[in-house]
Amino acid sequence: MDAVRLFRRLPVTPRSSMNRISLEQIIPLHDDDRLVPISTKKKSRSIESLNTNQPSSEFAYPQRIIIGPKSLTNPCSCQVTMCYRSDSASSPVSQQLRRDEVMVHQFGSDGSSWIVFKGFLKEAELFTFKSRRSIDDRFHLKLEINGYLDTTISGCCEHPYRHGGRIDDGDSSFWIVTVEQYTSCTKCKESKDSSDDSDGDEDVILGNTSSDDDEDEEEEEPQPKVPQKSLEVEPALPFIAKDPKKISATVQSISSALLSSTNSEMASEKSIFVENEAALLNFVKDAMNEALSKNQSKQTIPQRRMGNVENFTVLYIDQTEAPDLNLLRSTINFHHVLNDQDTLSAFLSTQNDEQFIVISPAHHAQTVFSELQKHKSIHSIYLLSKQMNSPDWINDYDKIIGIYPTIESIRDHLQNTLIIISTRMIPIEITSKSDTTFNHCQLLKETLLHEEHESDLKKDMLTFCRLHYADNQEVLREIDEFDMSSTNLNSIQWYTRPCFVSKILSRTFRTQEIDLLFKMRYFIECLHKQIQSNALNETVTIYTVLNVEDETIRNFQENLNGLVTFGSFLPGTFQRPTLTENRQRLVLFVIRLQPTCAANIESFRYTNCKTDVLINFDTVFRIISIDDRHSISLESISRDDAQFQQITQPLREQIATPVMLLQLTRLLLAMNHYAQCDYLTELIYQDKSLENNGTLLASLAAAHHMIGSVDASRRDFATARYQFFKSVRAFQQFLPPTHRMLSATYNNIGSMFTQDNRRDLALHFYEIAVECQLKSTKPDMDSVATYSTNISSVYIEQKRYTEAIKHLQRAAAIREKMPIEENIKPMISLFQKIASCLWNTNKSSEALEYYKKTLDLQLRLPNPSPQPMSVTYYNLSTAYERLGDYDQAAVCAEKSIEYLKMISENHPELEENQAQLNSVREKQWLKNVLAVNN
Repeated sequence: MDAVRLFRRLPVTPRSSMNRISLEQIIPLHDDDRLVPISTKKKSRSIESLNTNQPSSEFAYPQRIIIGPKSLTNPCSCQVTMCYRSDSASSPVSQQLRRDEVMVHQFGSDGSSWIVFKGFLKEAELFTFKSRRSIDDRFHLKLEINGYLDTTISGCCEHPYRHGGRIDDGDSSFWIVTVEQYTSCTKCKESKDSSDDSDGDEDVILGNTSSDDDEDEEEEEPQPKVPQKSLEVEPALPFIAKDPKKISATVQSISSALLSSTNSEMASEKSIFVENEAALLNFVKDAMNEALSKNQSKQTIPQRRMGNVENFTVLYIDQTEAPDLNLLRSTINFHHVLNDQDTLSAFLSTQNDEQFIVISPAHHAQTVFSELQKHKSIHSIYLLSKQMNSPDWINDYDKIIGIYPTIESIRDHLQNTLIIISTRMIPIEITSKSDTTFNHCQLLKETLLHEEHESDLKKDMLTFCRLHYADNQEVLREIDEFDMSSTNLNSIQWYTRPCFVSKILSRTFRTQEIDLLFKMRYFIECLHKQIQSNALNETVTIYTVLNVEDETIRNFQENLNGLVTFGSFLPGTFQRPTLTENRQRLVLFVIRLQPTCAANIESFRYTNCKTDVLINFDTVFRIISIDDRHSISLESISRDDAQFQQITQPLREQIATPVMLLQLTRLLLAMNHYAQCDYLTELIYQDKSLENNGTLLASLAAAHHMIGSVDASRRDFATARYQFFKSVRAFQQFLPPTHRMLSATYNNIGSMFTQDNRRDLALHFYEIAVECQLKSTKPDMDSVATYSTNISSVYIEQKRYTEAIKHLQRAAAIREKMPIEENIKPMISLFQKIASCLWNTNKSSEALEYYKKTLDLQLRLPNPSPQPMSVTYYNLSTAYERLGDYDQAAVCAEKSIEYLKMISENHPELEENQAQLNSVREKQWLKNVLAVNN
């Protein structure tokens, strides 16, 4: 009897490039010869690869979880036992210590899915679960290791798997041991009834001597199963070379050889793509419009209200009509009137980033004060009344500033106090055990200071400011003045002047809102440079007073000798101030400054400004001491400080890129600020003043790739597609829809459709990805090979093996012309897939040739792994057996056993491989007997 082999029907998941998009350099517009470079890095599914310290003793893993569907129509169930064999080539110690998280999903015909098993398994550990499905559904499982798809099983029912065996299609890590108490489908029942024994079952490889003259017919009935074992290959990413000249020549030679008219098959395929281009592009356009019509983002930030960009907001509370608040517009631009006091609590609970200056008539204000006291967003309260006598109850509320007769009198008081108050509202981040917020704050500042030469940052900033001050003529005049007169030489004057710049930056530094930081980065950079140009060249001691929360004071006390960074330029004086105010938690900082980190601004500051020194934006300090009177001593440190480098360098290297927007995107995602990242990218796209900025739009497209990769890692494939479609949208603002820079994005969209089992849609996007490359004068042939392989995976799933072979052979033809050292593992995978497809179209002799090619490549590896070598020899044995060459079949079967014994004398596959050898020897003996008798 021929050996039994289970076939993993779903091929290796088409590889996606979305996780590795990395614009290292932005290239001028409309240059078809230039490409945004993309880097690759293989993902590992093993817990060992996660850079975590392995425990020295057994870890208490969570208990296994088994979950089923809520309800089924005509349900049937059976018990399935599997063996997890993990990486058999790993060391014995590693096998004993490592446990991988295994999850098994079962799918219904309606697309629904449920978990039938979840647990942590060791090498060669058995696990059992119950398969539960409707009797008319297929037996459809997906098996994952550490969150990554390993294997898909899709059969008519459990009957073909009842004898167990290996699940093979490249890199499966599972072995079916038994299937018990199953319910066969109608076809399997009929097959069983018409056969005297199990040799007629569909999972058995019958002896077959058909030659290459057999009909090339793709049958709907399951074909004999042949294992497809391959080494893991690189992700699907365009090939990037270190030497541009070398790669250019390589691509040209490959293009000439592959795409020349002498290769009629390739030329025919290319013409098919071109003929279908219009239909494909219409399909892409419709799919993109549909996807973008619905916001898929799960985490959103509300849009900024027009005019709300300053540190303070006026909140007028009264049931009667409000007085004319326009008198306050020169001091505070944004006003909110609340007539319904019943909604006050709900309103304030949603205003986390605001600082309200409350104005309310004194005669009935007492009814809301108890509510106002509860919210940190209430900074101070002004009472309006013609009666200047203060009632006794005012003393119960420390946020009340006083009673004022008119709006004008409140305005005058605010003008004299808000600037000082704003300078004391500076966020502080201190190193702690995690260092996360400190890292984020410091690297965010470094990223904002990232020089950009491609964009008109000043114009961008002033456009933003004019938009938010459109109804404030006084401020618009200030903006015009800034536009005409501002330079790097007078940034300190503008920063210390009570104007729109200082007001917006006060809020920006306090709230760290990403849109404000991004839009105001031009001025931040200018101010930083002026301080650098006029830096003190000697060590000095300066003083500054800040409003500090009690929790922050405790952090200072607990982190002596730790590091601290401030979220703003820090003002100071040479003379020690006297603390006289008791209303706020004020702390005096005594700071010893090393040279070059601050500037004496006495000759640059605006009139009436009392600041003597301005400390630069990216300065870091060490905590020296703190006394009982809350006087804190700090000392500035250099960027070479060992502690500082140890804390910041790993993340700095992780996010580093020459493009500011991409570095900012990486930082936000690394810090789990997904919503801010999504909000910023949409803001940039909606800003029509940037629609002709190809540099920024290309960066924006890459940023959407990064966001989409986060969604994909969370298995939120619909949202990932949404982000990738946004990437296409950005690219198409300055590139034609079939430009090769879009090919990776189209491929990623196809991969996300594949993950959602929408393979027909995936096929279209893989095809347009190939079309983008083939239309280019210098196609990236590695990408063509990758996308062709992804197309073939869809055809294999649909059992359209002949079409799959064409695309696989195209991919193989491309890779065979590339340096073999860089393509040996992808070539092994391709040859195995081609062999499998040829086997399923009854082209046994051709399949044998590709198994031979697979073996030749495996033997060229420096240290070939025994497991895949064993599988290849097994495949060769079954191929020779089918062709009647029992001598070679026996030799290969023996080799397969030898390689398994290199792993373990008790390897679970030995029994199966030995059965193959015994079967071949019996046929070999019978053939010899018949030959003698003849």
